[in-house]
Amino acid sequence: MAAVSCGSTTACIAVGSYASSSGSSAPFAESRAGTTWTLQNVPVPAGAVASFFNAVSCVSATSCTAVGYLTNSVGTHLPIAEHWDGTSWSVQPINGEPGASVTELWGISCVSSGACIAVGSYAASSGRLTFAEAWDGNSWSVQSTPDPPQSTAHLRGVACSSSTRCIAVGSSTSSYTGRTSTLAEHWDGTTWRIQSMPNLGGVAELSSVACFTAIFWGTSCIAVGYFNSGSFTGGLPLTLAELWWGGRWRLLAAANPAGTIGAFLDGVSCSGLGVCAAVGYYEPGSGSAPILPLSETWDSRAGSSRWFIGTTPSPSGTLNALFEGIACPQPASCVAVGYYAQTGAGPAGARANTLAEASSGGTWSIEPNPNPPGSMGAGLNGISCPAANACEAIGFYADPSGNLATLAESWDGTQWATQASPNPTSPSSATTAVSCPAATTCMAVGNYYNGSASQVFSESWNGTSWSIQSTPGPSGAVDAHLTSISCPSATDCTAAGYYSTTGSNELPLAELWNGSAWSIQSMPIPSGSLTAVLEAVSCSSSGACVAVGYYSASSSGGTLAESWDGGAWSILPTAKPNGFSGSFTAVSCLSATSCESVGGFNPGTGYPTPFAASWNGSTWTIQSMPAPGGSLLSGATALSCTSSSACTAVGYYEASSSFEYFTLAESWNGASWSVAATPNPPGPAGSRLFGVACPTSCMAVGRGNGETLAMSDG
Repeated sequence: MAAVSCGSTTACIAVGSYASSSGSSAPFAESRAGTTWTLQNVPVPAGAVASFFNAVSCVSATSCTAVGYLTNSVGTHLPIAEHWDGTSWSVQPINGEPGASVTELWGISCVSSGACIAVGSYAASSGRLTFAEAWDGNSWSVQSTPDPPQSTAHLRGVACSSSTRCIAVGSSTSSYTGRTSTLAEHWDGTTWRIQSMPNLGGVAELSSVACFTAIFWGTSCIAVGYFNSGSFTGGLPLTLAELWWGGRWRLLAAANPAGTIGAFLDGVSCSGLGVCAAVGYYEPGSGSAPILPLSETWDSRAGSSRWFIGTTPSPSGTLNALFEGIACPQPASCVAVGYYAQTGAGPAGARANTLAEASSGGTWSIEPNPNPPGSMGAGLNGISCPAANACEAIGFYADPSGNLATLAESWDGTQWATQASPNPTSPSSATTAVSCPAATTCMAVGNYYNGSASQVFSESWNGTSWSIQSTPGPSGAVDAHLTSISCPSATDCTAAGYYSTTGSNELPLAELWNGSAWSIQSMPIPSGSLTAVLEAVSCSSSGACVAVGYYSASSSGGTLAESWDGGAWSILPTAKPNGFSGSFTAVSCLSATSCESVGGFNPGTGYPTPFAASWNGSTWTIQSMPAPGGSLLSGATALSCTSSSACTAVGYYEASSSFEYFTLAESWNGASWSVAATPNPPGPAGSRLFGVACPTSCMAVGRGNGETLAMSDG
């Protein structure tokens, strides 16, 4: 669920989108009466191939308006608006920016059933620009909104205290520096004007705003989001809160969980007494969960700028959970909504289950709420092709309860077929990588949830069936992951990943398969490192492997590479892309002295971009990789090389005009990398590629619009 609004102390509406049985996204809504949530029937706008609800605003229990956008059959994004009258939802006619191929609404605020403001952005030739529409009780009309000079801009949230007083917030990105900064605009009933914001000296974005009227404060507003310094090693994303009071914006000391390596605030709500609550999510520095829900409160009556973090539970059997919206109909009484998943899907992954929690007197509790019907999602994480007509792809699918299970599919040169694949005895599991030295011999690795953390497992293919193999975890590990595998033969496989122990950050993990059993290998750690993670491994023979990833230390960090010579692992020297720290995500080796690796780095803009590096047996040489035109960020996730002058890397990019994710492929010809055209399935849920194999032509797999995705360049 993306947003929630309460028309009274006991009546709330939450909205979002889900993958329907056809795989396309559709809007949904749930109503809350007391503590009971009920799915509502929501019509799909005419002409929509896929559609999303992003925001909702309720002025009473019988008057709510939700907004978002749809994608039509030719790929145009158009705004949508629907109204709830207490009995049913109905579509309201609404137009986008004239001549724009993309217009999306991301925030709405209504002060009455006949007065609403919705904000978002549209795509112009110069990039994404701000957009707003007003509802007068009869129709929607486009408003003129300013944009910072020489910048792209996007509005994510809006709050109105009257029909002539609104504040909208979002972000803008300079065309000169690439720096993203906070953006706020004020509506006086006639004109939108940009407001001056504090300079944070780094990347910063605002996602939500709420206003209140209280003694001493008058009418004031709180905006939340995140900021960082734009540096890979020193720029952790942290929560951001700003206060509009006395005619200007000023920073508030938003709180961050101890040891977090990333924290974000996505929603905020304020009661009439000036008590505000914000929600989002954070990533612990180590531990059993990659994403956890976050809530914090600020009380204007205390006369302090400090925020205080609350304790928010996660559903049982959950590894990822996060909040996206919040509504507080009265002080110390709030409802927060979002979603959770039971593997490392994260904010960009499968939204397996809706999440709703309520607070009373500062204590949060989970409220049971239904999931919309339809597909729960599936994805392919890896592929191996010993021949052009023999490929194995592995990944996951979600069952009706939202639990993830392993998925295996085979390609015979003509069509894909699903294979039965076993699962460890656990609530949730997924395979992450596969390697096949022959059509009848494959080994896949993955992770399963044991009730408290992620653990490793493997399964083998004998040409007829898959069977689980006993896979040890590191001694003392509370959390372990296998991310990659490479098998030169049926009796020689190396799997790589990482693990964590109580009170420590991640450590590198490698395991060796000898044809009958797995054994854990000793891995060196960069001196002074706090975290060292292996993302990929490639073995050209039983005595020659290279594993790559990244590490971080108190004063340094960056790419990590280690080599196996048949007897021991040793750390390889690595280079920095353009002088910046980065991380390796994939590697492909033809011999002990010929490897290609790809990864990503932050060039100081706050957005990652891909790079490549070649290994000649003694040094790594950095290679430039182009970013797709019109991309905000891009990443390479998998790599396959058939010679030193023929490599294909795949991944994804986010379009700056639509903020959607699209598939990415780049090819290496021995001299330079170039972007190759790739198809994308229809629907705004986004597409990414996570695996590639090139026996002759290349086959890539991933996830498109919430379902499995496979494509070939042959």
